[in-house]
Amino acid sequence: MNDLARVADAAVGAASPYLADRFGDDLDADYSAGDVTTDADREAERLILDIVRERRPDDPISAEESGEHPGSGSIRWVVDPLDGTNNFTVGLPTFGSAVTAVEDGQPRATAVDLPIVGDRYVATPDGCRLDGHRVAVAESDHLPVEQSTVGVVIGSPVIEAIDGPGELDETFRAVVSETRGTAKRVIESWAPVVHYSQCAQGRLDAIVAIRPDERERVAGELVTQAAGCPEREIGPVTVTATHDALADRLERVVTDAIDG
Repeated sequence: MNDLARVADAAVGAASPYLADRFGDDLDADYSAGDVTTDADREAERLILDIVRERRPDDPISAEESGEHPGSGSIRWVVDPLDGTNNFTVGLPTFGSAVTAVEDGQPRATAVDLPIVGDRYVATPDGCRLDGHRVAVAESDHLPVEQSTVGVVIGSPVIEAIDGPGELDETFRAVVSETRGTAKRVIESWAPVVHYSQCAQGRLDAIVAIRPDERERVAGELVTQAAGCPEREIGPVTVTATHDALADRLERVVTDAIDG
């Protein structure tokens, strides 16, 4: 584990027991049409930022709740203190925290913590580890698409475009429809860092992401790539899978959906 990974690991570790303790509590929540934020998001973020600032005081930070924090360092920290807030609010344990070190636009280290499940993923370009043990999708079952479970991730621009006349909405509907008609099961993810981590371990066979938000994308991208997941980019859509044959097949599915 390199120094950046140690900071990310410590940061999510600071928020993990707090989120586990607050899970199931009555929460002070702010609802919008496409999102929900709670006092737990804000406190988890504070705990994470305290660690990052203590260990990397000069680095800029991009945090979901408090926004951009400027700095002179070369590493930019991207923080998602509570991914899956809606799940957290209604009592579903599918949520997590992610802290990612980004340099020149590329993720260099990330940590993803799933407090209730008890999993901690730490990844660098050299590899991905789950609770200290190496994770590699080469060791998972390589199922054909007809037997696969696929997660669909949609970013904020897509959520805002849904039910509108825009091209993103048409792309979203076409891609989801074609994927549902091909895969065994499709899960619409409201906790992307959780499902990217599951894909890295081979528990989920693939992810189809349509304009994912940066906070989920940089963490998920590094965790899955470090575990050996192949990736395909098709316009605004990124396919991540546990093996090349599945990635190639889903690439064709997405291409057909976009081309109409």
